[in-house]
Amino acid sequence: MTSSLRNKSVIFYGRILFQDGCKIISSYKGYGYENKTSINILGKTQKLGLGTTAYLRNEKNIVKSYCQDIVIPKNVSFHDFIWEESVKKHGDKAALVDGITGTSYSYQEAKTLSIRFGNGLKKWGFQKGDVLAVFLPNCPEYMLSLTGAIGAGGVVTTVNPSYTATEVARQLDMSGASFILTKSSMFSVTTEAVKICNKPIQVVLLDKRTSQICYKDVIKEGEPEWSAEISDSINNEDICL
Repeated sequence: MTSSLRNKSVIFYGRILFQDGCKIISSYKGYGYENKTSINILGKTQKLGLGTTAYLRNEKNIVKSYCQDIVIPKNVSFHDFIWEESVKKHGDKAALVDGITGTSYSYQEAKTLSIRFGNGLKKWGFQKGDVLAVFLPNCPEYMLSLTGAIGAGGVVTTVNPSYTATEVARQLDMSGASFILTKSSMFSVTTEAVKICNKPIQVVLLDKRTSQICYKDVIKEGEPEWSAEISDSINNEDICL
């Protein structure tokens, strides 16, 4: 570490590259500014050897949490890892509560509803490997849909609820989403985003029945237990957060 960068911060496109003597990597070429002085970022990182694969893989450069590592058991699906033990320990206790409406779901109810959502979504054409975009504010259905879709063998991309139509469209396009779950207050942004994508993306509305798929109908059509087809097709080594 050179003395000119020690105990200082360099901001580059919103990223801190050097802070208090710590090395932080960026592969972009550009200039950062510190005390109104232009710094060639790429040149500095190359001279210090920070842009190499060897540096990135060096155990000394990995910052670890003070908390203990999470032990992920083998031969347990993501869905079961989230819900099974919680249901055994807490059962009818409240797991999810909507602070606005007061709607509450116990651990057992949450597990069952998430399975129903995953199974119901498959009846609308959702297949293993398909991507569900969750475009919702913080609410119980966020967790139910996320775990349900992953439990059914799908992939979930979570979309910032404050995004504009253009930003949502970019994420839908990059993730390859074929379904998007949203609510009526965000419906206009959603439809505009789908239009920009110009791809067949099915919209699932959380709180209203329209010409679109309704969340309640998906839940109603879904079975409360995973089918053997789904259980047998899941690779428990796949973990997605």
